[in-house]
Amino acid sequence: MGGNIGSKTRNEIDFTNETLRTQYKAEAQFLRALIYFWLNRIYGGYDLNGQLSGVIKVDKEISQVEAYELFRIPLQEIYDLIVADLKFAEQNLPESYSSTDKGRVTKGGATALLGKVYMTMAGVPLNKGNEYYNLAIEKFEEVINNSRYSLVASYKDLFDVNKKNSVESLFEVQYKKGSAGGSTGSPWNNSFAPRFSSKEVVLVGDKGAMNSPTGSMSAAYETGDPRKYVSMRDGWVNSTTGAYENDRYVCKYYDVATSGSDNGNNWIELRLADIYLLYAEAMVRTNKDKTIALNYLNKIRERARKTPGDPKIVPPADLLKDYELSDFDNDQAFLLAIEKERRVELAFENDRWFDLVRTGRAKDVMIESQEADGYPDFTWSDDMLSYPIPMTVMQSNAGKIIQNRGYTQL
Repeated sequence: MGGNIGSKTRNEIDFTNETLRTQYKAEAQFLRALIYFWLNRIYGGYDLNGQLSGVIKVDKEISQVEAYELFRIPLQEIYDLIVADLKFAEQNLPESYSSTDKGRVTKGGATALLGKVYMTMAGVPLNKGNEYYNLAIEKFEEVINNSRYSLVASYKDLFDVNKKNSVESLFEVQYKKGSAGGSTGSPWNNSFAPRFSSKEVVLVGDKGAMNSPTGSMSAAYETGDPRKYVSMRDGWVNSTTGAYENDRYVCKYYDVATSGSDNGNNWIELRLADIYLLYAEAMVRTNKDKTIALNYLNKIRERARKTPGDPKIVPPADLLKDYELSDFDNDQAFLLAIEKERRVELAFENDRWFDLVRTGRAKDVMIESQEADGYPDFTWSDDMLSYPIPMTVMQSNAGKIIQNRGYTQL
């Protein structure tokens, strides 16, 4: 984190347009907030000293020497930085861009992420409760009431490589295939393809066999749910032998690469359906009007049932029918229905684990799913809520970085 560019610090760089300077700063602070949000959710937790610790905080220019003196700080302090960054971003980012700049983060993206951060702070491990659920609701309503955003008509269209940055998108990581060496292309389609498939799954490039769906994930979809056909497959037909290979894989990010793993798919980091379901959850948790929560839950199911699904499956007449309040005996049953909807709607979009952690459901769900997937000897430990601080980080600042509970201090 060098402190100088030429003879000037970053804050002293000349801009002829101060509005543009402020916009760039807001974009940078949004990205810092997003990165810290990911880091905190992965590595933040109780350390070996029993403290609730976040990651290393860098909020100013530092020298290389100073970098080796850094240590972890309280989890709350990192979240304070995230919130401050996002408040600055939403106050200083434009509502939209011209077509040439489409894909840059907007005010709506910052507001949506701030709501999601509040939702996380309300739950485990900070446990801030209703005050922060209410803060989340305020932000979600700002996004929901913004006429620039709406659900796309078909779930399938969300992941169509030719329909990127849709009206449902709040922030996408931009990829573009065809550049020299594939340097701007997306690897996800190839990364998720079964390792020993040939052109049955992807036409160009290697197969990484990453993030193979579990049996419990496959079974989570209601019979005929079109989102399963869009998101994953339970196997593929070997073109050489004609045999069906029981080898589940993710197909949500399909594109034909130009070479290697050079695909054109964007990575959708934030979208409106995510906000609808978080909003519904927050409304139930704060004992507000449950008919509103029900409405937003059913909007997601309605869109899903209008999506073309597997042509080999005849969908049942009551496919993804709307829920009614009478379907839920209590708030917990309502929350579990929202949790299940988030699982299938946002499958393979990196939300499930963090949902389970913040709601305190990780232990029960992981034990149940491990048993369902054939691992009856699985033993849960609350230490699993956080990943270990990487060895390279521990070694770089030896004696200063305290490891998470349940892992070895170097």
